[in-house]
Amino acid sequence: MRKMYKGQMYTVAFDHKPTQKEAMLTMADELQKVQKKHDSMNFKAAAEEYIGAKRNVLSPTTIRGYNSAMKTISKKFQDINIHDITALDIQAEVNHLAKDHNPKTVRNYHGFISAVPGTFCPNLKICTHPAAKGQK
Repeated sequence: MRKMYKGQMYTVAFDHKPTQKEAMLTMADELQKVQKKHDSMNFKAAAEEYIGAKRNVLSPTTIRGYNSAMKTISKKFQDINIHDITALDIQAEVNHLAKDHNPKTVRNYHGFISAVPGTFCPNLKICTHPAAKGQK
């Protein structure tokens, strides 16, 4: 049985022909497990899942850059629940990174930091700004 939920297709397989009620209950249980997993996901777990999902379509250099960003992003930010992150949290982290990194690096980190919540919380509007090209 297949069901679309929040833009994602989920499939539940049976080894027998289920009744309509049995199929719906099983799918509801599966969707509830997925929702619990996503509700308790912090930025670090979401970023790891994001990197894993993009591994085959991004260049190895980009993947290395993302992993480098994860080592640089503060532990406090990494521990925030992905559904609780706000544009202010992202801007504060970018401002923190801008103190010790050049503007191009900060822009790259900003793109990554913004993409992760954008993937898991598509309704989140991110209006943040990385460092300007000439600033340090």
